[in-house]
Amino acid sequence: MCPHPSWEQLARLYKKARTDALGSALMALGEAVSGGPGFLLSNGFVIYDRAAGGPIVCADGSRVEAQLIDCPDPVMDHLKLCIGEAPAGVPNAVGASLATLAIRLGLLSRMLDMAYMHLKDRVSFGQKTLSHQLVKATFAEVHGTVVRLSEKMRLRADESLWVGLREDHCEVSEVNGKAEKLMGGHGYLLTGTHSLSYLSMLLFSIYGEEW
Repeated sequence: MCPHPSWEQLARLYKKARTDALGSALMALGEAVSGGPGFLLSNGFVIYDRAAGGPIVCADGSRVEAQLIDCPDPVMDHLKLCIGEAPAGVPNAVGASLATLAIRLGLLSRMLDMAYMHLKDRVSFGQKTLSHQLVKATFAEVHGTVVRLSEKMRLRADESLWVGLREDHCEVSEVNGKAEKLMGGHGYLLTGTHSLSYLSMLLFSIYGEEW
């Protein structure tokens, strides 16, 4: 079993997922789990940036040389990412769930940043949209979840505590839906927050389940 990433690695993953190119964040995910830069393969699938040209790696650091089967997806196309399916027999990536949680929390903060930029100059019902109580409460709830789960993530990394990790992932999935709604109908366009939420769920499906 590969060692779980340190808190410092998790913090870097969070920051990359929030601010950097998505392909760069996914390559950092692979490095945190496998020990070398590359896009991580797990459960027979990999999410990667073809243009970046990085290798496809297993959790043990070995490279996947077999030809991947493309899985067409318009949302991934918009995000400039690809989903690849590997031939049978490639081992699962044990140890990726905590690193995946860091990426998903970064994406959740990225959604809040996107919603803020969308709403900051908007006015509704005679006042700034960001001043509405429901909007402020939603921002506060989602951000509070990010802060709380980040602290739990630090504790998990420092104390090697894994019980309840799946529930943390499920909580991210729940608040993703609330973050999506901040942009209204715009959030469900390809250019909106829904695309990031969709990516987050794919990451959980491929890399988050270890039980």
